[in-house]
Amino acid sequence: FPSSPVQIPVSFLVKYSLREYQHIALQWLMNCAENHFNCIFADQTGLGKRIVTIAFLATLASEKGIWREHLIVVPTRRLSQWELE
Repeated sequence: FPSSPVQIPVSFLVKYSLREYQHIALQWLMNCAENHFNCIFADQTGLGKRIVTIAFLATLASEKGIWREHLIVVPTRRLSQWELE
């Protein structure tokens, strides 16, 4: 992940705050999107990939006006958790 200061604010659509490493992950995802790169976002269990992904999609929608489909691959046992968040 980039070591630069976090520049991307979390969208008002996200009701949870992000930790610093999650802000860095959000910045990385936004950089990938702005440069038209596809990316795979994977790390150790429990670091908050779900909330970072939700923050990323919310930021694309609210800040960039990008309301389109995105492919997210997750185990089916996680779908109910996504719906709750």
